[in-house]
Amino acid sequence: MLMLLAGLGALSVLQPLAALACLAPLYLALRREHIFRDAFAGLLIGNVVFSYGFANVGFRLGGMPVPLTEMILLPLAGWVLLYRRSLTGIGLPGYFLAALLAYALLRLIIDFPRYGTLALRDFTTPLELLCLLVAFWAFNEYGFEWAKRMWLAVCLCVIGYALLFPFYGLLAAHGPIFGLQQPVPLMGQYVEAGVGIGVAFFFCLLRLKAPASLVLGAFCLAAIAMIQMRGLYLAIPVVILVVLIASGRVRTGMPARLAGTLLFGGLVLMLVIPQAPQGRVGQVNVSTVGAQLSTLLGRSGPGDSSFEYRVNWLNKTWTDQTQSLDRMLLGSGLGTDLASGFAVGENDQLLVRKPHNDYIEVFARYGVIGMLPWIGLFGSLGWALWRAARSSYLTADERTFVLWLIAGVSIYMLIAATQPLLAFPCGTLPLITMLGMGLALLRQAEARARTDTDDLEGPAVTAA
Repeated sequence: MLMLLAGLGALSVLQPLAALACLAPLYLALRREHIFRDAFAGLLIGNVVFSYGFANVGFRLGGMPVPLTEMILLPLAGWVLLYRRSLTGIGLPGYFLAALLAYALLRLIIDFPRYGTLALRDFTTPLELLCLLVAFWAFNEYGFEWAKRMWLAVCLCVIGYALLFPFYGLLAAHGPIFGLQQPVPLMGQYVEAGVGIGVAFFFCLLRLKAPASLVLGAFCLAAIAMIQMRGLYLAIPVVILVVLIASGRVRTGMPARLAGTLLFGGLVLMLVIPQAPQGRVGQVNVSTVGAQLSTLLGRSGPGDSSFEYRVNWLNKTWTDQTQSLDRMLLGSGLGTDLASGFAVGENDQLLVRKPHNDYIEVFARYGVIGMLPWIGLFGSLGWALWRAARSSYLTADERTFVLWLIAGVSIYMLIAATQPLLAFPCGTLPLITMLGMGLALLRQAEARARTDTDDLEGPAVTAA
């Protein structure tokens, strides 16, 4: 047994995917009925924690890249559709999802002969929206307590990963390398993971009690300060305001916890800065934050060139889309380069292709016809989440959970305007999972309210 474990340990370092293939039969034999929830939780942890690195884990079959996320997600969605009675109540979002997938599939059929695997790569984004069905079904099947435990595990994992930020160079250099399109280190990808750390920060404020909320929330703030994302600087205060508005009369205790976390987080930063004075783009201090934000006003500072690139990409994409009526309606299609041939990396071998704004990209690729069901899908899910936060049918614990879902959804939707976040599963899966669980929670609360009403009316009818 010791020799077997040693062999698997060595294999996991040299060939991680081969080690997974060897362990799969043992896992299937031991877990059995828990396979679905394990696979779902594994998808979320992998994409939230390892972000873009995990998005590049996969295989090549006949030269065709097959991401690991799709290899797991599609069987889960197929399983759900076989037991579709559990999808009863999904309502209008289900119709919008079907319409969007149908049009995206039509675009793939048209564009694949011209763009090949690039068109298929862009098609994975609407395909990953099937996670809505998986999240809705799983919440109904396994319940509220399971959802709380799963998200707690996800947030604790991403916080643990955030604590390794000072060593991100070593993680990237010596960790596993994967690459469906180009070689990418699995670990050390902290830009997209910063969004997950922001979500974990609000989980600490809304779901945990002191002192855990103070300590873990302070670690999240320290990690955000070192990752140095302008989008997060702007998103966090906006999300705080959104949560306070959505909470209404719900007593969350968030203002007091936020004040305590900021004080403790400042202390943590004072201890961390001497050990890790260099963040992702500069020193960790207030002047660096101010210099980064000033680039949004056209001034020079860390990341000023990336802001200019984004403005140029957006202008170019909008100009291309509005030059003809058919392109406005039908879109430019899947596989099209939307960034004017912009390339990065050694010898400029990596083509960007995306304007770093998911809303503009959806409009560019699918046109008005595809944008309408996309807006309908996210609009109907967002409205359901808002209704759940204001509903009197939910318990206090359920409402605070919904408030955290609103915070997480808001962060992802705001960052999607500055990064190609929803173009990869590390953005799409967590976002659509939170929306799907919020919808399922609202439907359960409404069903409880109807049952309670029927129970109250029953005796009165009998007496009459």
